[in-house]
Order: sequence, then structure tokens, then C-alpha cells
Amino acid sequence: MKKQFLLLSLLAMALFSCEGDDAQDFALVLDGTYEAVLQSEGRSAGTKMTFKGDGSLLVERFVILGDSGVRCHQNYQLGTYSLVNEDFVFTINESYGPDPLINYSICPSKEDLVPQLGSEPLPVAGTLVLSNAKKNFNLSYECPELLPYMCLGSNEFELTTP
Repeated sequence: MKKQFLLLSLLAMALFSCEGDDAQDFALVLDGTYEAVLQSEGRSAGTKMTFKGDGSLLVERFVILGDSGVRCHQNYQLGTYSLVNEDFVFTINESYGPDPLINYSICPSKEDLVPQLGSEPLPVAGTLVLSNAKKNFNLSYECPELLPYMCLGSNEFELTTP
């Protein structure tokens, strides 16, 4: 009887320990700077994402002026990110953009941008498909009502600084 109980116990452990293994979630950590530049109607615009291993993220959006290559900051956000499988969430803690009371004769620098978001963190969800080598990824956001500029479809980002 003891042998049968031991055999049944081992069998039950083997069956139940394998349950759900195929559906495991994997949290991923990115560390480095990735950039996407889009060309449209003679204009170049881009997004630079700087990921830190501690889960922090800086996202900068810019336009490139003519042939000079000068980057004109449009806005930037600071916050944290999580990436589980392909589910990406960027929680924006701080957001900065141009001061609406200033008429900029030249493009504003990053230091000229002013706070644009209230005090509550704003989570923005999307899908991030990372290459096996972590050298590039494809990112698309669900459209947040407060941040329509994030609804530009899917963007391909390349690693620029590991």
C-alpha cells in the first residue's frame, strides 16, 4: 500500500508540476539606447528611447532640420517600463514639451521644454517585439487619448548605444 501511495504521489507531482510550463511569462530587461527615424514628405522625425537596467526609461521625440542634421526636441518623457513577453508598458512619471507661451524662433533645446503632465503617473501600453540579438525591436502603442502623438503605428527601433 505504501508503494502504491508513493507511486501515485510521484505520478501526481509529475503531472501537476508540468502544468502551465508552456504558458510561462518572461520579464525582459533592456539596457541601451534605441532610435527610430521616419522620413515623410521631406521631413525627418524620430524617437530615441534610453532604457536602463533598473527599469527606468527616457523617451525623446525630435524633428531633424533640413540637411543640417540638427535635432529639434518636440517633447520627452521620463518614467519606468515593464516588458513581459511582448506586452510593453511605459509608465510616464514626467512629461516635457514646448512652452505654449513662447514663440520659438529656433527649435527649443531639451532644457527649454516645460512640464506637460499632471502629478499622476500615466501608463501607456503597447506591443514590443524584440529581435533575438536585442539589436532592434518593433514597437506599437495602443492609442492613449492624452498622447495622440504616440499613435503613429508601428516603429522599428535600432540599437545605437549598448
